[in-house]
Amino acid sequence: MRGAIVALFLALSPAAMAADHTIVGLQLDAGAPDGLGASLILRPLSFLRFQAGATTDLVAPGVHVGLALSVPWYISPVISAEVGHQFAGDVNKLLVMAGVTGVQSQAVLERVDYDYGNLHAGLEFGAPNRFMITVHAGYSIVRTETNGLSMTLAAQDPSLSAKEGRLQVIAPSAKVGLLIYLF
Repeated sequence: MRGAIVALFLALSPAAMAADHTIVGLQLDAGAPDGLGASLILRPLSFLRFQAGATTDLVAPGVHVGLALSVPWYISPVISAEVGHQFAGDVNKLLVMAGVTGVQSQAVLERVDYDYGNLHAGLEFGAPNRFMITVHAGYSIVRTETNGLSMTLAAQDPSLSAKEGRLQVIAPSAKVGLLIYLF
């Protein structure tokens, strides 16, 4: 607890709040469940940044927004929170691209979309006003609804039937990225 208070004190120090930090930047990252992302960064205070951007899980596009609190040092501890949505895409095509053989197309995988939220902690390395390499890990919650479950089961065994359902998973997650500050 004492360490968190010291970090907060240093982050709120006059040096950290000075206007000599870069305010606008770009972020490129890769992780799960977000996939690949590109975001615009706004940093009103040297220790606080907001991001909004586009993602892809290699099946369909998505969007996400988030915020991060970090201590602006060359090795910076950080905590971040994000929410996002991946639009519907056909996961069967991804399986084919990945070279998975012996799997037939499944109706339940034809239209997969999901919402997610990430809570991560990590470290960022680099020059706080130019670029940072990021390594974050934590937990994500992912929510989705099945689509085509009854058709998939009927294709396996005509006597089977099911109603569509909701699925929620809380699981470990991680991402790596690059922050580039422009001005």
